Amino acid sequence: MVAVQADEEPVTGRMSAAETGMEFADKASARRAVEAALAASDVPAATALARAALARGFADPLFHNLIAHELQEAGRFDEAMAELKRAYQLAPKDVVILNAIGQGLVLQGRTADALEVYDAALLVEPDYPPTHMNKGDALAALGRFDEARAALRRATEVYPDYADALAALASVEFRTGAPEEAKTLAERALALDPKQHVAAIALAELEAGEGHGSEAESLVRGALRAKLTRDVRCHATSLLGDALDAQGRYAEAFAAYADAGAGYRELYAKTFAAPGAPTILEMVLWLLERFEKADPADWVAPPAEAHPGEAREHVFFVGFPRSGTTLLEQVLASHPDVVALDERQPLSDAMADLFTSDAKLDRLRSIGADDAAAYRERYWSRVEAFCPDVADKVFIDKHPMNSDRLALMAKLFPRAKILFAMRDPRDVVLSCFRRRFRMNPAMYQLCTLDGAATYYDAVMRLVEAYKAKLSAPFAYVRYERLVDDLRGELEPVCDFIGVEWDDAMLDFAETARRRRVRTPSAAQVVRGLYREGVGQWRNYRAQLEPVMPLLAPWVQAFGYPED
Repeated sequence: MVAVQADEEPVTGRMSAAETGMEFADKASARRAVEAALAASDVPAATALARAALARGFADPLFHNLIAHELQEAGRFDEAMAELKRAYQLAPKDVVILNAIGQGLVLQGRTADALEVYDAALLVEPDYPPTHMNKGDALAALGRFDEARAALRRATEVYPDYADALAALASVEFRTGAPEEAKTLAERALALDPKQHVAAIALAELEAGEGHGSEAESLVRGALRAKLTRDVRCHATSLLGDALDAQGRYAEAFAAYADAGAGYRELYAKTFAAPGAPTILEMVLWLLERFEKADPADWVAPPAEAHPGEAREHVFFVGFPRSGTTLLEQVLASHPDVVALDERQPLSDAMADLFTSDAKLDRLRSIGADDAAAYRERYWSRVEAFCPDVADKVFIDKHPMNSDRLALMAKLFPRAKILFAMRDPRDVVLSCFRRRFRMNPAMYQLCTLDGAATYYDAVMRLVEAYKAKLSAPFAYVRYERLVDDLRGELEPVCDFIGVEWDDAMLDFAETARRRRVRTPSAAQVVRGLYREGVGQWRNYRAQLEPVMPLLAPWVQAFGYPED
């Protein structure tokens, strides 16, 4: 379990008993007062009472937990964790406190650590439904949807009328391309608790996805009138943009997306924009500077023997988020000779060791055959854990965020091919700005339109620098052509990756439903081919004007019409 140690410093902003005007005879009376406020659903009053009690020296894990919750709502995650550590010291086996610590770790971006805390809580009380639900939420945040589904279902087995768990399960089903199951679960959650706003938001996503903008707007506005956590409020505000977009109210929709992005940036600023820590954009610009000056001879891969479990053909499929990578991956995964990884990261060790500083990049540049082979061994071992049947198949390792790591792939895997997804840059950047991703350094960069455009421009320039210096086989696939003529666009791709055309690829939507896609595009991919995603930028032409100087050169370079 993650180590939890108590801090001694007082929490900033703690009020004295005199300031609150609240006096208690003893700790027991203070606890009763706090519990009475909670029973009346008056959390602010309960928190004020808790502060007053702590000011009198009445330490209690409940009091610290309430203050931690208030601090988390304000985005003061470090201070909140300090309060939870104090609560943990008072009650190290209190599952409520352990769950609160887990939720705090999630908000800090430490989701894997949160899972350790939830597992520790389950050792204390194996059938505590909130722990199973919170564990399911954490697993979903990591994209481990099968495990998330199992944890959430366990919560509902222990407590069948657990509306919160049903709502969370509805969200997982929606995100993995099972809209009918999601709707049933969300409606059941709302029947049990009409104020279950996560369920209302899940239903709104379904309605917006089906083009029912008015119905979606009603659901979202109802949720926004309630007291929501800040991250849920940001999500709902962004979804309001989708509801307004579905009604053709584009200026209002853009304003909603901008509000949501600003909220996310404020909420996660301390986690992903800490002073002194390089941002993802700065990392890409650093790589660009290095590779614009690189000697191609330094980036020739050392000789490599085939790994026993290695695929017949190895393809890294990259692009920029929202460029159609998920759609094409599901099409290719429908081929009987293709296995696709679905956005997992078996290269994590190599990235950490060889790609995050000048010294590490120099080590990659001069890596020898034995060291490269060791990293390949680790890679294929991890692949085997996810996809045990890659031998004699074409293996697709798809991850759009790996575009900036092409040098790592080419140096370690000299026989691998690079497939790059292309889409109109204006649609890509707009879609990245509008969509709701699991927050990480890259997604934080997409919270503003300018941030998304600047990041896109930097990544595209880096890819061009890589193409000039690396010798890996490279091919493009264009989203718009894929939508218009699936077979016509895919036959050259099949030739490139080493398979013959198979009509099974035309049934990719069923493949996506069966595989339970793990990306934000799941709900769209299971619908099959549709043209609504082509040229959406025209509805936001005025709003895109400020970033067009960055995007116009790529529009021209990739052969897209100005209008």
